[in-house]
Amino acid sequence: MRKISVLLATLGLVATGALFPMSVQASTACDNAWDAAKSGYFFAYDATNCGRTLGADVGNDVDWNDRTGAFQQGDGDKAESLLHKGTSGLAVQVFDHAHFGGNWSCIKKSEYYVSNLLDDRLEAGPGGAPAANTISSHRWVNAKDCGVYFLH
Repeated sequence: MRKISVLLATLGLVATGALFPMSVQASTACDNAWDAAKSGYFFAYDATNCGRTLGADVGNDVDWNDRTGAFQQGDGDKAESLLHKGTSGLAVQVFDHAHFGGNWSCIKKSEYYVSNLLDDRLEAGPGGAPAANTISSHRWVNAKDCGVYFLH
């Protein structure tokens, strides 16, 4: 009888998340942004949870701080969340320097979005860097080109 009550108590704690709290990155705001987003685009946001759109792009952008491309004049070093609604199956590789330089990581199409870059790092490159407020360029690549360096 004692084993059954211990088992039930443990199952109750697991079900409520008290024993093993779940860290879910899903965000209702990002779910809604993904549903509303135009297919084929990569989006970056100036806030966590897909708030305040910085830009959206179907192609590559070598410098988020220049006057060309979908990301312009000061969009660099501001992204706090990303959304991938590409249709090609490619991943999007993001960099902390312009012209695809510095540290980088990727977001897979199957990831849909990263609601909070404050929890991530750009791990590949010269030494790694925080992902939030550092991205300054991006390009579409085959996921295999990303190795194990994916944002979550």
